[in-house]
Amino acid sequence: MANKAENKKGRKLVIGYLFLLTLSGPVKNLMRNVKVLGHAVVCGQDQVKLALHDLIHSFKEPLHVIKDAINKMLPLIENVMENVKEKVVNIKDHVIEIVDNIQTSFIWLENVFNFCNEKLGTPFEKCLKLVETSEIRCRKSLTTPSTFCDSTVLAKMFCYSFKTFDGFCKAFTLSDDSLKLILKNVEVFFANIEEMFYVSVQVHHQFDFNTNSSKATHVIVSEIFEDLHERTEIVFNVFGCIEAFMSFFFLWILIKLISHEYRKIFEKSIFLFATSIHVCGILFADYSLFWLLSVIQYYGNQSKDFETEDDLFWISVIGDGVIAEMCQDLVMIFKPLMKSFDLQLKVCLPIPYRPNFSEYAKIGLLVISSWIFLIVEPYAMRLKCVIMSDQYPEKTAERTVWLYYHILRKRTTFFGFIKKQMKQDRNSHAKYRKETCFEIFKAKFDQYVDN
Repeated sequence: MANKAENKKGRKLVIGYLFLLTLSGPVKNLMRNVKVLGHAVVCGQDQVKLALHDLIHSFKEPLHVIKDAINKMLPLIENVMENVKEKVVNIKDHVIEIVDNIQTSFIWLENVFNFCNEKLGTPFEKCLKLVETSEIRCRKSLTTPSTFCDSTVLAKMFCYSFKTFDGFCKAFTLSDDSLKLILKNVEVFFANIEEMFYVSVQVHHQFDFNTNSSKATHVIVSEIFEDLHERTEIVFNVFGCIEAFMSFFFLWILIKLISHEYRKIFEKSIFLFATSIHVCGILFADYSLFWLLSVIQYYGNQSKDFETEDDLFWISVIGDGVIAEMCQDLVMIFKPLMKSFDLQLKVCLPIPYRPNFSEYAKIGLLVISSWIFLIVEPYAMRLKCVIMSDQYPEKTAERTVWLYYHILRKRTTFFGFIKKQMKQDRNSHAKYRKETCFEIFKAKFDQYVDN
């Protein structure tokens, strides 16, 4: 079994089993951890989206509450306005009625005063009439004519002082202009009251939430790397050329120093080296992802979730009545802004799958065994010949004879082969084993056929 594992086919079998073990262990665990990481990222995005939704809803809530409150208050205000309007109209009607009654009363009083003046006459006429009556009575009482009764001339002159009075009954006249002015002022007053109680409410709301950036994140990262590449391109090119020349000369010297047998080992080790790098890269990626998720989980559990206090501030309104209720409703409008919202991040923490380190040990053992088998392959082949010669001496003798002729055929040139054939034809009585041209070509190109 060891001899089988030490040749090329045995190494292929070991490498195949190595890949199978890697796929069933570390690769499977790596895919599961990638799935865990994807779920954690999606959960975090959902939590952020939910928090933003609650925040935006909190911003919109006062506007909705204001709108609902206004819609509820408008019917009450309209009812109050209708009652006030009804009372004001009644007051207006009563005021107009009072003004009409005052105007009617003044007209009646004016008629009474006119009737009084018609019955009594004017003061001037009444005075002249009294003077004339006194003069007549004076003349009748005196039997002899006398100049004493002629003194009524002075009394008549005194009566002229009453000429300015139209009558004994004087009424205060109320002009139409005064009444119109009073009515106009009353109408202006009630119009001001109506305008003061007139309410027209219109709510226009528009909310836009946009996040705009001048450049995307991947564009910024690519520009940063392009800038770094431009600044370091010359240095990397120079060192790259130097490294290429050094590698070339090193390989050239190494190839010159290595013997033919070790050169074969080097050629065979290229595939094994690529396989080892591939397997080690898978193991490194699996453990690195597990370590990264473990660190995220550890520090995520150490930190606290993002929480806001339930009552950042609060306004209390104590009292009864319309004003107190209006203030309480105003405070309730802004209550949604005071609500707390939590961002639960611990529920999104990844729980990684632990790698199976026993499989790591098996894979490492297989890789080391493959390299050991590759290095000891020439010695194992020689040891195989020693063991076979000890167990099967007849087969060893036949193989020795075959190897002898095989080496001769391999070293023989085409002209030497023709010369040997001609010599055998001349000595036909000698017992020589005739060799064919096919055997010569097979011996010369046997290494290409085996490879």
